[in-house]
Amino acid sequence: MITVDNLSLNELAEQCHAISRAKGYYKQEVTLPGLILRMHSELSEAFRAYQNRNDEHIPEELADFIISILDWCGHEGIDIETAIMRKVATNRDRPYMHGDKRWDIHLIRKVTVKRKHPAESPGCMPNG
Repeated sequence: MITVDNLSLNELAEQCHAISRAKGYYKQEVTLPGLILRMHSELSEAFRAYQNRNDEHIPEELADFIISILDWCGHEGIDIETAIMRKVATNRDRPYMHGDKRWDIHLIRKVTVKRKHPAESPGCMPNG
């Protein structure tokens, strides 16, 4: 069992969903496409923080991303613990460089190398 502060991951998902519901997030219909857009936004904010060397905000944005996933799992009754454990087992048993996804590695390296100081990045928004 995966636990956070003595809560299982599934219990944490229920808590994330209860908080979202209490704060009015589900006042209007929430759909999976809408959730995916919300998650994309959180990841974009993490990337923007990275670009702007605002490293202290990256964990918070990644946490928002994970909370969005857990919220949806709580909403839909998804057993995320079992899903994660199955996926970890699948990934563990895959061959090296599964799917020949070398482009992912090259993209990450290019982004890392091209990281600039915020003053050198006029198109980036400060503080994600």
